Amino acid sequence: MSIRKYTKSAISVDQQIEQLKAQGLLIPDDAGHILSTVSLHRLSAYFHPYQENDTKIFNFGASLQHVWELYAFDRELRLLILDAIERIEIALRTALTNVMAVKYSPWWYLSDEVFKTNWSSRSTRYEKNPKESLLTEIQQICKNRKHNEEINQYFDKYDEPLYPPSWIIIEFLSFGQCTSLFRYIRSPQDKAAISAIFNFHHKIFESILEPLRYTRNLCAHHARLWDRWFVYKPRFIEELSAANCKPGTLKEQLMLLYLLNNSISSKSTWLLRLRALFEKHRDLPINLQWMGFQKDSQNDPFWKL
Repeated sequence: MSIRKYTKSAISVDQQIEQLKAQGLLIPDDAGHILSTVSLHRLSAYFHPYQENDTKIFNFGASLQHVWELYAFDRELRLLILDAIERIEIALRTALTNVMAVKYSPWWYLSDEVFKTNWSSRSTRYEKNPKESLLTEIQQICKNRKHNEEINQYFDKYDEPLYPPSWIIIEFLSFGQCTSLFRYIRSPQDKAAISAIFNFHHKIFESILEPLRYTRNLCAHHARLWDRWFVYKPRFIEELSAANCKPGTLKEQLMLLYLLNNSISSKSTWLLRLRALFEKHRDLPINLQWMGFQKDSQNDPFWKL
């Protein structure tokens, strides 16, 4: 087998501009500043609506400013999604502590009786035993306690138990670790009590967590969202079906976020802010059908929630 070697060299911002001009893209005066603050590689993910089919040649009249506006829309969308996920994440952390610490003890996360003993599932191909993974993470958090004021205060005052109570520790765990904690809780009744705040059956809520974690990670790494196909999908949910949400689309993700946020706060203005964002950028060449919305987006059931 022949070895395939990457041979492209890095090029300067000025060379990047000349390359884009050669491909037919109009270049505004601030192009140098744009490409000095957001890489050409990152912006290239937003080129395709302005390019001729299957080529790198830009449509007549396409400008780097147009690409930047599409990038700005995606960035604002990402921030709005993160705003929704923040509420959900904090609610999950709170529910885990409120339910489990009261029923078992403030150190329920160390109890063998709380968690399943059989870890077999499709996720364990990629994930260690959650209990072991949790202990490793907690040990690291406590080892670096000087950087965490609450952890440091606990150890300044107490020698036992060995670790702080769950309402302190859980605030320092990753979101992925929190979703693992929920998935591997043994008792369906405990899961149901935690899920109640989100108004979902615990099996449905559990199926939502992986899509939610995936979307959160995309946002945290500033990845493109607007035309992405989402590989993690929840179980059948009646509300998604009623809103004509195609599995794997951005619309499905937005619907999940709306349902979860609305369960946390019925007075949430998140959906109104989302619609305002789409209205603000309605002139962009956004493929609404690829996003999961119907062609006549104004009459899409999603906006009538």
